[in-house]
Amino acid sequence: MMAPHNNSENPLLKAAYRFLAIANTADNEDAVFREFVTAIKDVSGCDAVGIRTHHDTDWLTYSAHEGFSDAFLGKEASLHLEDDRCFCTRVFHQQTDPAQPFYTDGGSFVTNHADRLLHDPVLSDPGPLRGTCIQAGYRSLGLFPIRSLDQVLGLVHVADSRPERFSPDLIVLLEHAALQLGVSIEKTRALARLRGDSHDMASPVHQRGNQLKTVVATLNAEIRQRRLAEKELKQSRHLLQLVFESISDPLILMDEKAQVIMVNRAAMKYYDSKSVETALGRFCFEGLGQFSTVCQTCRIPSAVADGRAMEFERDGFRDWEKREVVQLFPIKDVSGKIQGAVMQVHDVTGTRYTQDQLNRLQTQASLGMLVSSVAHEIKNPNSFIAFNISVLHGYVTDLLPVLDAHAAANPDFEVSHVPYEEFRRDVFKLIETIDHGSRRIDLFLRNLKTLGLSRPKIKCTSLFLPEVISKVLDTVRSKIEKTVSRFEVQIKEPLPAVYSDAGIIEQVILNLLVNAAQAADKGDAYIRLIARLSQKDDQRVILMVEDNGHGMDPQTQRQIFEPFYSTKIAEGGTGLGLYVCRNLIRDIGGRLYLESEVGKGSRFTVELPVNAPGYRENGNTGGASLTSTDRK
Repeated sequence: MMAPHNNSENPLLKAAYRFLAIANTADNEDAVFREFVTAIKDVSGCDAVGIRTHHDTDWLTYSAHEGFSDAFLGKEASLHLEDDRCFCTRVFHQQTDPAQPFYTDGGSFVTNHADRLLHDPVLSDPGPLRGTCIQAGYRSLGLFPIRSLDQVLGLVHVADSRPERFSPDLIVLLEHAALQLGVSIEKTRALARLRGDSHDMASPVHQRGNQLKTVVATLNAEIRQRRLAEKELKQSRHLLQLVFESISDPLILMDEKAQVIMVNRAAMKYYDSKSVETALGRFCFEGLGQFSTVCQTCRIPSAVADGRAMEFERDGFRDWEKREVVQLFPIKDVSGKIQGAVMQVHDVTGTRYTQDQLNRLQTQASLGMLVSSVAHEIKNPNSFIAFNISVLHGYVTDLLPVLDAHAAANPDFEVSHVPYEEFRRDVFKLIETIDHGSRRIDLFLRNLKTLGLSRPKIKCTSLFLPEVISKVLDTVRSKIEKTVSRFEVQIKEPLPAVYSDAGIIEQVILNLLVNAAQAADKGDAYIRLIARLSQKDDQRVILMVEDNGHGMDPQTQRQIFEPFYSTKIAEGGTGLGLYVCRNLIRDIGGRLYLESEVGKGSRFTVELPVNAPGYRENGNTGGASLTSTDRK
């Protein structure tokens, strides 16, 4: 069992010590009754509280009360212990049966739905109950016997018009309060007898000794009751710890200052913490996280202090490849005062993966229909355009000598009101533009194929990344160097050989470099390509493309990997490049993510496994296949 750092801050112990304080300081019965009624009403939060006592007669009367109406007291002020049949007289005579749901092992009567009792067949014999409390509209009722040793001195009567007001912890607390009240009554009566006899100096010495023995016995009884209360609280805490341990998710119980009171084994394993003692009584980032300061952007301490329930999703605290949901449940006492919170961490990696796969399949199904429709409507006409461009170029080339001769003989010769020399230049530019547009349409259609349900077959081979990067640079270096003032390539060897698809890696690097070049907006613009081994895992390789371009705002960052979303629509962007890149990287077991800040630039990071998970060679072809259960 893990003990809290400071028991005095436990709400149950606070209430129990309050009752002890009243019992120790009150010096007459009236004060004891008034203060106990006020304390019980405050701690329980119920509408009405009264104390009934018995004074050597056949009547049970209220010695103090708060919250009961005059009409109710007119009917219930006194009860005859023999003639009046109700739960009060039953509890006073200890005629209770723990087998019934409304009686406790301690001899108390408690119900959270009093209106149901009038129809209980068990209570119809040997006659109807008075039911005054129920008729007055009280739904939560509690009667707790006030004892001194084996004698019942009276009852604590607690009532509320709302159902479900008595929790198990509150019932235990009120039973202990009634026991403390019994001890206090005996003590005040003994002190009253001592004060009444103090003027009689002729009293026999043995009578004084007997009175002192009574006081000592009373004090001893009080000590026993206090120990009993502490034992019950320890048992309650042990039960709470058992409940904590029965839950497989990490659980942390914190006080109102967000300091750890209790943790379960799952939480100790989650934080990789070896000692419970070092965690208790300290903030979670100290005792569990082993940090000197609170985690950046952590919202938990403020939420605990405000008593707010909270739920948010984040990357794994220890394993960033996992996704987890953190839930915070505030704890308040019956008066609504904040006492602390319970934090639960739930691993949702599998759930999120399943959701992503389902969303992906739904998207692919919709896009597959779009692909087939667009390909059918565009591909054939574009094929005609692409075929006829070369024919048109030939026709123009054959025609130009005739036009050149005519223009030489006629210096003012114009075509469509354009000087011939300008026309001659423009006609080839137009043909080149048409050809470029046709090729862009063809590229767009090829990209669309990656959106359908049928993915290109992935071919994994053993790769040396510097060689792959070199092939990409041969294609794109000149274009990038015309765009930025500095283009840096940093390959931090040694890099292990990677078993993956070279075409996918080349396509992704090329796309990221071109995007970075298009983001350049400064005179000192730079692009940096970095390849290195992961610092966290020697079985993963990192590829980063950094730039100091215009960067992206949070809204753009959230949408940048969505299909058909583009910040370069005016420049002809299709919004498919990054979407395709992320899907391809996922297909080879990797991860692509973005870090960006407006005005400072962006960094795209690709994490590649040294061995693509789930792939196996297919015969001698060098091809590979991937089972859906192996994808991460």
